[in-house]
Order: sequence, then C-alpha cells, then structure tokens
Amino acid sequence: ALCQLLHVMIEPLYRRVGVLKGAKGAPVPPLQNKRAPKPAEHFEDLRKEVFNMLCYLGPHLSHDPILFAKVLRLGKAFMKEYQLDGNKQEDREKTEILFSCLLSITDQVLLPSLSLMDCNACMSEELWGMFKTFPYQHRYRLYGQWKNETYNSHPLLVKVKAQIIDRAKYIMKRLTKENVKPSGRQIGKLSHSNPTILFDYILSQIQKYDNLITPVVDSLKYLTSLNYDVLAYCIIEALANPEKERMKHDDTTISSWLQSLASFCGAVFRKYPIELAGLLQYVANQLKAGKSFDLLILKEVVQKMAGIEITEEMTMEQLEAMTGGEQLKAEGGYFGQIRNTKKSSQRLKDALLDHDLALPLCLLMAQQRNGVIFQEGGEKHLKLVGKLYDQCHDTLVQFGGFLASNLSTEDYIKRVPSIDVLCNEFHTPHDAAFFLSRPMYTHHISSKYDELKKAEKGNKQQQKVHKYITSCELVMAPVHDAVISLHLPKVWDDISPQFYATFWSLTMYDLAVPRGSYEREVNKLKVQMKA
Repeated sequence: ALCQLLHVMIEPLYRRVGVLKGAKGAPVPPLQNKRAPKPAEHFEDLRKEVFNMLCYLGPHLSHDPILFAKVLRLGKAFMKEYQLDGNKQEDREKTEILFSCLLSITDQVLLPSLSLMDCNACMSEELWGMFKTFPYQHRYRLYGQWKNETYNSHPLLVKVKAQIIDRAKYIMKRLTKENVKPSGRQIGKLSHSNPTILFDYILSQIQKYDNLITPVVDSLKYLTSLNYDVLAYCIIEALANPEKERMKHDDTTISSWLQSLASFCGAVFRKYPIELAGLLQYVANQLKAGKSFDLLILKEVVQKMAGIEITEEMTMEQLEAMTGGEQLKAEGGYFGQIRNTKKSSQRLKDALLDHDLALPLCLLMAQQRNGVIFQEGGEKHLKLVGKLYDQCHDTLVQFGGFLASNLSTEDYIKRVPSIDVLCNEFHTPHDAAFFLSRPMYTHHISSKYDELKKAEKGNKQQQKVHKYITSCELVMAPVHDAVISLHLPKVWDDISPQFYATFWSLTMYDLAVPRGSYEREVNKLKVQMKA
C-alpha cells in the first residue's frame, strides 16, 4: 500500500523529468480522497512527504523494483538539473539540503533494497546512472556504510550476508584457469546485488593465495559498472586496513599480502574501465603522511597500464637499449613483452590530469626519497630502508617517464614549474627537479632552433650547428641564473653554473645514439619476418 501511494506521490514529477524520451509508460491515476497527500510537482516537494515514506519502507522497497527505478531516475534528473550549483545563495542552500537528503535515502533505502533483490543487473545499472553523477568521495562513503554498517541493521540483510559469503566460498574453492567462464558468471550474478560482501571475501583470498590473481581478474568480466566502482573502493579499503602489517616478521621485506594486492591492482585496472582517481589519491595521501610502502601499488599500476617496466637486474644489452628512444626501450629494454597499452595509458593519463595529481605525486615521491632515510631510517632495518629508497627512486623514474611520453608538450610545460620553484618552494632534490624539467628544455631548444632556421635560411652544416648552439644558450641562460641560488657561493669556485646545468639537463640519448642496439632489434624483427 505504501509503495502504491508513493507511485501516486511522485507521478507528476516523474512524468516531467523521469520518463525516457520516446517512452510512454503506464500513467498512475491520482487519488480521489481529499485527505490524500499532495503529489510532488517539483524536487523541493519530495522533502515534505516522499522522503519520509521511503525511510519507513527501508529495505522493503526491494518488493517494488519499478518504484525503485523511478526513485533512481528522479535522483539522476535532480543531479543533472542542479549539479549542486544554484545561481543564488538561497537556491544553493536548498539544493545542498536536497542533495544531503538524497544521499541519506540512498544509504538507508536504495542500497539495502538492492541487497535484497535477487541478481538484478538492470537495477544495478540504474543505480550507477545516478551514482556516476556523484563525486567519488560521496560514492565511496556510501559504499563504506553499505559494507560495514547496513548489513547489521536489519535481520533480512544479516541473512543475505551469510548466504553471499557461503556462496562466495563455494565459488572460490573451485575457481581455476580452466573454469573461469562459468565461475565468472556465478561471481557476476552474486555481485549485482551484494558487491561489497563478495569483493571483500575475494580480496581476502587473493591476499593469502597469489596464484588466484590471474583467474580472478579473468572472471570479473561479467560485472556491471557499479560493481567495478565498488571493487575500486574495496581495494582501497583493503590497502588501508590498519590491522595489517606492511612488513614481514623479519622487518626487512614488504608483506606478501601487499605485493599480491598491488599486482592484482595493476592487472584489474588495466583490463577493466575502473575509475583510478580514488586509488591515486590514496597513494598521494599515504606519501603525504610519510608512508612509502604503498608506492608499490603505483609502480604496478603504471607498469601494467603503460607498459613501463622497472627492472632491478638489467643486462648490458638492456641498459644500452634504455639510452634510446621510446620504441627501442619498449622493444629491447624490458624483460616482459609489451602489449598494446594505448587505451589503458590514456585512462591513467586522464585520471591524473582531471584530478591534478600528476605533479603532486612526482613531488611527493621526490621528497619521500630523502624522508625514507632521514625521517624513518632510524626505526627500520637497514635492508628495508635501502629497498624503500630504491622503490621511491624507481617509481619516480617510471612515473616521470610515463608523464614525459604520454602528456602533450603543452600539458607538460603547463604543469611542471621552473627549476628554481621546484627546488626552493617545493624543496625537491636537485637531481629530481632536473629530471622533471628535462623534457621542457628539449622542447624549448627545438622550438627556438626552428624559429632561427625560419628566420635565416641557410643549409650549411656550420650554420645549423651555430643556430643550435645559439638556441641552447638562449633557453638555458635563465636556468644558469636560477641554479646559482641552489648552492653556496664557494661551490661555484670549482664548477660553473653552465656546466652544472648542462650536466643535469642532458640524457644519455643526447650524448650518443645506441646504433648497435637499434641494429640488433632490427635484425631480430627481420628474423621473425622470415620465420
């Protein structure tokens, strides 16, 4: 009866904003009783009666999926129409109150009701239609309450939670590489209604048994968009678990559960279109707090999504290949085979730029490198300090290489400040500051050289060399002046600022072309073509 009354209450507003284009829908006739509450004509009217009625219904809204879908479409229409941005202060306040009411209804009614629906993928997608308009901070807060509080608030939900865990145990015990498809379909069915409980159990198994990573990643292809978003939240919650030790008992190595979770992160974020912003912000927050263990996650994500590998023990041939261009690095510099990473690296780049995390992560990694030694070094085993320092440095080089190769030159220059700002304001170590600035100098010198060539047309080799030297001097002159303030005056008695800046601004590729390495890779490809 309450559901039928709610259908009548929201009918005028739903007809105006909720009905899809081209759809007729079955109209709900108004009540003839004079005592009946007035139907909602505008979003503000929902606060008077409708939200209270929904709160009384609670999880039992699951008995009427049509009403559930209508409420979701009203929520989606509200977010589209207002987007929390009223023109007047009074309008903005009303909008924010309505938004907080919508979040409360989602927490107390919509999510518990979804948990009681049996494998309803359509409702999951409808819910995502509204959720994707929320910032990820609001979504993750709702997922956290859904996972940790909602299931204990109602007897029916307690029963559902026990059933889901029991079924998840049954599936995970039988999951292998051979039965990924049927197991994946079973996981998909369970996840439509209760993703938080299911993923919490799956992640706990991955942390114990790393051989499950590949079959689990392959089995997750039947999830809905909402499920993928919940999975991202569950991964972050598992990483942030304060009860888990990040070091093994010998205090010299990183715990295996963290390594397994980092490997799973890289694989699952590469394969599926999951939002990265929350995970990247989590890593940045950990670095702000002076904790460098979670850099392992960023390292795995960049390696899997962008194909940029960090290798500890490289052969001489690989070292030579790493002094070449991007293609030579990909072909001859890495142990693993680099697959097509164009789409995944684009997603990673977009996540970094949209949330302005590219430069902060670089700066935090550069600062944390020294912090590992001077702030944490006294408390940790020397072997672990060395490993964390190397991890900081390797991830900075890997991440900086990703930004330099994937960002357009204009984007890169716009985001990375000058060398004196990096060193004096952000206290970035000098080698890291020059590492970040290097691509800018190369671009500025090339641009200036092209300008000089257009201004004076001359094809003689000597003229070209002179123009290139002139362009280098024009671009690097401000850098020479800037580096003087980085050291004490007596340092410049033994070395000139020009030599110092030149040393740090060049790469091996600027000094020598690895012709032997190029020929070796070309010959390999020729042999493959003949085979």
